[in-house]
Amino acid sequence: MSGTFIYGMNPVREALKSSTKLTVIFVARGQRGSTQRLLEEAGKKGVRVKELTRTELDARVGHTDHQGVLAELEEAESGVRYGEVGEMLASAKKLDEAPLIVLVDSVQDPRNLGAIIRCAYAFGAHGLVVPLHRTAPVTAVSIKTAAGATAHLPIARVTNLKYALDELREAGVWSVAATLDGDPCGKLRLEGPLALVVGAEDRGVRKTVAEACDMRASIPLARDFDSLNAAVAAGVLLYEIQRQRALTSA
Repeated sequence: MSGTFIYGMNPVREALKSSTKLTVIFVARGQRGSTQRLLEEAGKKGVRVKELTRTELDARVGHTDHQGVLAELEEAESGVRYGEVGEMLASAKKLDEAPLIVLVDSVQDPRNLGAIIRCAYAFGAHGLVVPLHRTAPVTAVSIKTAAGATAHLPIARVTNLKYALDELREAGVWSVAATLDGDPCGKLRLEGPLALVVGAEDRGVRKTVAEACDMRASIPLARDFDSLNAAVAAGVLLYEIQRQRALTSA
């Protein structure tokens, strides 16, 4: 692709709702019926719409997984809402909510990363932290998998996850690492200010990062099975955190 693009119905729709600046939206010729609402929003925002054949869309993206919708971003835009850890804490305080931050350690699959971002936003996290190295960057594939959540959930890029954990600890935020040898998540107190660390698909959270956390949480399984993938584990643990918070506030 010659420019910077995001693709898929939900990512483009969420980009229109956010402050992301789009220059043009391409739609598959003959598909205006299913994209009418999105095109109306584009008209309100003054974003130009152009029809292309599906073959032309495929060529721009490099594959067919675009749902007939493709948006080109203005220069310097990425379709991702980047931020800092301090901004996430300030946002939680403004909302009068206990901070919930998700840290991603060594996740290499951009689809897994996108699914984690989607879960984090859906379950009320105030931000996501990814290291500049050892973890997949947020790509168009991640944005598509996140279904538009990257336009709303702040993402901080840091050089060292342990430094980020130190910053959170100084702000009164406890941390919990998702590990196979941790305490069952239902037996831990997870309702307060919390940072959840999710690890790689193959080996989980690195030992040095897990040792820097205050707690370790495991997910009890009904069958003798190896483990869940990173995104599924993140979703289960985030649900448990929200379940505990709901009970506490009831």
